Amino acid sequence: MKIQLGLTKEWTTVERRKLKVVDLREFLMEHYPRDHGWRDEKQALIFLQEHLPTEQLHAVLKGMKNDSNEVTRETPELTHKKFWFEIVPDEK
Repeated sequence: MKIQLGLTKEWTTVERRKLKVVDLREFLMEHYPRDHGWRDEKQALIFLQEHLPTEQLHAVLKGMKNDSNEVTRETPELTHKKFWFEIVPDEK
């Protein structure tokens, strides 16, 4: 019996994009126009992340992109390695 031996590797990398400078309160009022009495910017950002659906948040952030944004990527890191095999049918 012959087998085809294989190896699957999973990598992780992080990409950071600097979009543009915005006033957080104006940004929140434009995209989520209700006053919730945030004490500071951190609280407002937490609110934004918790209350806007992920797709909507991504759409808002995508709308902020411009051609001059700065992109940095971390070096990929190996997270999982898994061997696998498949039986090779005998040739007759």
